[in-house]
Amino acid sequence: MKRSDITLILSNILLHPKQTMVKKATYLSLSMLMCILLSVLFSACGDDDDDEPSASSPIVGTWVCDYSDATEYDIYTLVFLDNNTGCIRNEYGTRTAIAQQMNFDWSLTPTSDGYYLLSVIYKSGDRYMDGPFEGGYAQYNRRVTIAGNTLSIHLDGNYVMLFNRQ
Repeated sequence: MKRSDITLILSNILLHPKQTMVKKATYLSLSMLMCILLSVLFSACGDDDDDEPSASSPIVGTWVCDYSDATEYDIYTLVFLDNNTGCIRNEYGTRTAIAQQMNFDWSLTPTSDGYYLLSVIYKSGDRYMDGPFEGGYAQYNRRVTIAGNTLSIHLDGNYVMLFNRQ
């Protein structure tokens, strides 16, 4: 800077102090506003996701299927828990008024054709029961669909058992 420039700046500050103070105040105010806005923007961009997923599997819950025809009335209750365990209870209403229960571990995997693959591994209870896990096997794999409050379990052939969420 030249000496004349410095003299001009000093004379402006000394001769017009009010204008210089207004400029300084405006500059400081705008700088503070900018700092506040940047801090808000950067804090809003932080990771707000929880470490654990908030939504559980769509199959978790209690599902009931009422089956009846001219001679019998059965109620199947399926319970899928968040910890990937569950049970099925079958109550035979009109035949012999008995109940069976099987406890199992489960997993649900989406497939490319819009279904889920439900894998059920027998743990304890009545292994030889009727319904979607009939046959006494140690593991069952069933294609299922879940639409709203309806669970469809596709069995061998074209047979489908429909369960309603309770």
